[in-house]
Amino acid sequence: MNFPPAPTAARLAAWFMRRTAPSGVRRVAPLKAAVASDVGVVREENQDRVAIVRSCDRAGSTFVLAALADGIGGMKSGAECASLALGTFVEAVVGEAQHLLEPREWLWRASMRANKAVYDRYHGDGGSTLVALLLSKGHHPTWLSIGDSRVYLVREAKIQQLSRDDTLEGQLGKAPGVRRSDLLQFVGIGDAIEPHVEPLPGDATGTLMLTSDGVHFIEEDYLAKVVHFAPDMGVCAKRLTELAKMLGGPDNASVAAVSMGALSGDADPLLDGSFEVWDPFGELQVLFDRATRRYLPGAPMQAPSALPAGSKAKPASEAEVRQEPTVAAPAGPPAPSADAPKGKQRKPKRGKKKPEDAGAEHSEEPAEVPQLLIEFPNKTP
Repeated sequence: MNFPPAPTAARLAAWFMRRTAPSGVRRVAPLKAAVASDVGVVREENQDRVAIVRSCDRAGSTFVLAALADGIGGMKSGAECASLALGTFVEAVVGEAQHLLEPREWLWRASMRANKAVYDRYHGDGGSTLVALLLSKGHHPTWLSIGDSRVYLVREAKIQQLSRDDTLEGQLGKAPGVRRSDLLQFVGIGDAIEPHVEPLPGDATGTLMLTSDGVHFIEEDYLAKVVHFAPDMGVCAKRLTELAKMLGGPDNASVAAVSMGALSGDADPLLDGSFEVWDPFGELQVLFDRATRRYLPGAPMQAPSALPAGSKAKPASEAEVRQEPTVAAPAGPPAPSADAPKGKQRKPKRGKKKPEDAGAEHSEEPAEVPQLLIEFPNKTP
């Protein structure tokens, strides 16, 4: 599959790679959602990336996207892989929403773009997990999973794992000699990838969660109780990462918590042609020009058999062009807090790669394209 360049994705990836504190939490009150991440006790570098996104589709209907990527241990450049996967995925979902009607297709096509972006850079030697939730007005809520990060639904102190781990144990169950960490697929594996894209149960209520394995090593009953008794999503996300750290912090711990009523909040109207991104350490508002920034799609994509029935991706014709959002490169990373580490943190068994390389590809931007970036590193709604 051939894809046109996506400078917005590269710059989002660079933003996700900026220097941050070891721990952070951000409450997105109008969306009844929150994201949090903690480096943990054992690891030297946080290779998790998690974000909440708000935008509008081609019909002007608002949607909320939550996504989490966890760089794979034992492979090259986990943090860079997770940042590239998440940046590409976010940009692609927002772009696909401008010309496709079915949200499940947005998720599938966006995950294929993320997979290709990571594979093209690391050729299968680096990768990331990816899980996502999409709540869109007028459409059924949908989730996506690749790897062993998880999607949960919590209601009335009971927890249900919606996703199934792409591991031997996740697919075959517990058995002697089966290791939970043996991944069967990941973002960056290449053509063999088969994303899982499914609708939520029809009667779903309560809280949706995305977790990395640094959180869901905790017994599910405890996770359910933490979520159920938290007074809001911000407290929920913070308690989960703090609990993981108190229990030894064996890995990076990240979580996105989203209420099923996320679209019913009193959020400020979006500027036309814009989307907002929140991660545990800051937020962005990106404005893209629908009129001048357009490109024809690459080779038509055929949906794999894993795509749910009725959600085959429809190849766009030359008359049906895709619109790519644009974003100005940040002037520089926000000043680190007093708690921020002085040196770059690293996990064991990782290849070395400079953070700025995550946004180096496709960095040129036409000067005539209107663009806007607003960052609020310390704002809390």
